Order: sequence, then C-alpha cells, then structure tokens
Amino acid sequence: MTDAKPKLVSVGPGHEAAPAPRASQQRRRWTDLGVAFWVVGLMLAIAVAIIAFQSRGLERLSGRVESLEAELAAAHGALRGYETRFGEIRESVGQLRAHLGELEGLVERAPGSAPEP
Repeated sequence: MTDAKPKLVSVGPGHEAAPAPRASQQRRRWTDLGVAFWVVGLMLAIAVAIIAFQSRGLERLSGRVESLEAELAAAHGALRGYETRFGEIRESVGQLRAHLGELEGLVERAPGSAPEP
C-alpha cells in the first residue's frame, strides 16, 4: 500500500497547472527580501545622518542670525544717533543763515551810518 498524498498544484488564469516553486526560488525570494530590508535600513540610516547634519547646520545658522540681528540693532541705534546729530547740525546751519542774513542787512546799510536803536 502506498500512501498517495494529493499533490497540490497552483493553477494559472486558464486553469492550467503552474509548476510549484522550487526551493531555490523560495530561497531567492528570501534573499531578495533580505536585500530589500538592508537597502531600506541603509536608506533610513542615511536619512538619520542627513537630519543630524542639517540640525547642526541649523543651530550654527540660527546662532549666526542672532549675531546679525544684534549687529543690525546696533547699526539702527547708530543711525538714530546720526539722524539726531544731523538734526542738530541743520538747526545750527539755520541759525547761521539767520545771522548771516542779519549781517548782510547791516552791510547793505551805509557803512558810516549809526545803528538804529
């Protein structure tokens, strides 16, 4: 007596029997999956390294931005000081023009005449 076990076969769309996968094909599938996992793991490691590199660069750049903002605030303060000084100079120039006008008026009068009280 032979124990005949039914043989399972996969069938294609036209119900024709397709050959069962061989052990080497199954090993290759596992190997392909292993390679795929390694590739995904490697890509993940590269992504983590890039993120770490970018975060260090971001910290460095944010420090640079803070120092530039401090320089900008100092420059704005200096500009306000210059504007104030220029305003004072304008006032002085205006006063000098007024005095110059008065002197021109005195010169236009007769040189020998006495000033009016």
